[in-house]
Amino acid sequence: MITKRGKENQKIFVLDSKYYRYGATKNPNHLPDSASVVKQIAYAEYIDNVKNRNKLPENISPFIKTENIYNAFIMPSDNTSPENIGYVSADYVLLQDSEDTSKPYYKIHGILLDIKSIMYKHIPKDKKLIEELANIIEKI
Repeated sequence: MITKRGKENQKIFVLDSKYYRYGATKNPNHLPDSASVVKQIAYAEYIDNVKNRNKLPENISPFIKTENIYNAFIMPSDNTSPENIGYVSADYVLLQDSEDTSKPYYKIHGILLDIKSIMYKHIPKDKKLIEELANIIEKI
């Protein structure tokens, strides 16, 4: 997901939205596993890597900034409004409770969304919904 695409203040959000059961069970064993965490960080690092920018669309690559790349796991729930339940990272990139914000994508936010309502409200490229999700992910 990209907000303000092709503009100086564009932001890129790497989203993983598999069916993680945590939203229904609140059982920590149903959160994304370490393999998913490492994969999310790798996807964001690929985007951030200057060598790979020529492989990205021309209107995106000149405006990529490390500090504007974010990561999130989208998990279905029956919440009436989206909720950022915190973040996870990997010790090899970010020690737990670190205040380092130079690479926001090292923190993969867990977002609970009521998927049914989003599916019913779905309008292709709905800027309001995209902006709402972006704001929730950016909140730390």
